[in-house]
Amino acid sequence: MFGAVNPHASDNFIYENYPTVEKYTVNPYQVYSYKTMLKDASELARMYPDLIRLSFIGKSVENRDLLLLEVGKGKNKIFVCGTHHAREYIATTYLMYAIDRYAYAYRTSSEWSGYDVRDILDKVTFCIVPMVNPDGVNLVQNGLYSSLHADETKKMRLVDDEKYGYTSWKANVHGVDVNWNYDKDWTIERNKNERGLDGFNGDYPNSEPETAAVSAYVDRVPFDVFLSFHTQGQVVYWSDSKSKPLNIQDAVKEDIDFTLQWDNGIGYGGSFFDYVYRKFDKPTLTFELCPYVGNYPYPNEDFDTVWSPAKNILLVVGKQLIDNK
Repeated sequence: MFGAVNPHASDNFIYENYPTVEKYTVNPYQVYSYKTMLKDASELARMYPDLIRLSFIGKSVENRDLLLLEVGKGKNKIFVCGTHHAREYIATTYLMYAIDRYAYAYRTSSEWSGYDVRDILDKVTFCIVPMVNPDGVNLVQNGLYSSLHADETKKMRLVDDEKYGYTSWKANVHGVDVNWNYDKDWTIERNKNERGLDGFNGDYPNSEPETAAVSAYVDRVPFDVFLSFHTQGQVVYWSDSKSKPLNIQDAVKEDIDFTLQWDNGIGYGGSFFDYVYRKFDKPTLTFELCPYVGNYPYPNEDFDTVWSPAKNILLVVGKQLIDNK
């Protein structure tokens, strides 16, 4: 499955100076770690230097670099992020696998599931932060004493300890839910538990370096659409632009059989969705990728059930943006 293949002969004149591509770089059937993500990202950038560019938008609490992959060549820009919540790291797996598959299709063929990948990626750039909360992911995958803040984290609230342990953790290592820490309606009354695995939105907006880094990045780059990936429930929460509707949610619904749920961006407050939709008035969608399984990571070996219904999402959104520009 991971053997090298050559591009189509008709494309050799375009890609003759580029590395021979491998069909699959990302192995999704594993505990997908921060280190694995960085390794795969570096390899993808090496294989597709014309298409994929790597950089970082900031650092986490424990000084991990927050990876950014720019995928595509177009002036139309779509922001994509995943894994605000630590136990939902399969969203990172999904995004990295999508990059891998789309890049391979771009190099070897113009079509993917009826979508012209080359046309889309020539006109759109996906700016992807695949793992917003790497410290939390490390805690979930490797346990309490893998954290630099183990003594502090041990004092924080943890429910169902015997059943789930730290595999149920959603927050960062400060015990803050970074998806509730954005500076938009953060003061709306909501469930403000003490620091722990979930439910605490911080001492003030953008208190966490992860949230502050994402906010600063989206503030300085003009994006057309915002996408955020979570698990679980196979639901799409959406709001269209009031000033220039793109009806992206309808195109998504035609391609994937997820439940659509309208969100006006005035929810609990402090979420990434609240922040970007209400600040920029651009189409914003949050995807809950997986069937519901409970308070623990979605089984890695069941990745096909995540990928199969959702494999076209980025291409659907990209095509809809191009068609409505």
